[in-house]
Formats: sequence, structure tokens, C-alpha cells
Amino acid sequence: MNFCSRAAMHPWRIEISGLATHSRVGIWEHELEPQPVRIDLCIDALAPAVPREIGDCIDYEPLYRWFSQEFPCLPHTPLLETRVLEIMAFVFRHDVRIGSVEVALFKPLAGPCAREIGVRTAMTRPEFGRLSAHQVDEAVAAG
Repeated sequence: MNFCSRAAMHPWRIEISGLATHSRVGIWEHELEPQPVRIDLCIDALAPAVPREIGDCIDYEPLYRWFSQEFPCLPHTPLLETRVLEIMAFVFRHDVRIGSVEVALFKPLAGPCAREIGVRTAMTRPEFGRLSAHQVDEAVAAG
């Protein structure tokens, strides 16, 4: 794909909302097993203003496949925040044109009086890059 010969680059926002999957996340013993989680994902990227093929676009299908097939198999972590960092790492690795990611991760069964409880954060690629690989790896390993 030769972006120089294509139309001007343009900001695009890719949104995945209410993605239902499972994860081993939480501090309680029963959360060692996969439980239902819901993910909202907002990705900002630069891609051709007039895409002509899927390679011109930020293809969300591999992301969706990872969330539905591989994400539920990740090892247990006690913190939603750790799982959010894992999601961000995967999304930023997915396509170098992605400039920022916002992730919300909810546990629908976490509180009897709430529809769901979760965390949300956003980072640009440079912000995420300033977190050393060691810091992210430590957070994931601690989980």
C-alpha cells in the first residue's frame, strides 16, 4: 500500500461499542474463572480520506476476532486496569496508523445495584509509549 500516491490522510474514528466477551479479572475467588465483560473501544487513526480497499482502512475484524477468541483465554489478573493496558497494547500493535485509544471495560455482574461497574481511560500512542515496556510487563505479571 503506497499512501503517498493515495488521497490525503484523514482522521478516522473506529468505534466498537458494547462488545460482549469473557475475562478472568477481579479480586474475588469466583473471578478466577471467565466472567462476562463488556468492552467499549474508540480508536483514532489516520488513513486515506478516500479509501479504495480494506488495506486503506483500519480493519476492525482482527480486533473483534481477538476479543472473541483470544481475550477470554488470557490468564487471570486482579485489576481491570491491567486488562485495559493489555487491550491498549494489542490495539496499538495492530496498526501503526492508530494514534489514540480509549477503552472502557465493564463487569456486568460486579454489583447487585448497578447495571455494570468498570473503568475507562484513554491514551495517545506517545503517552502509551512513555510507559516503559517494563512497567506494562510488571503490571501484567502482577496480575
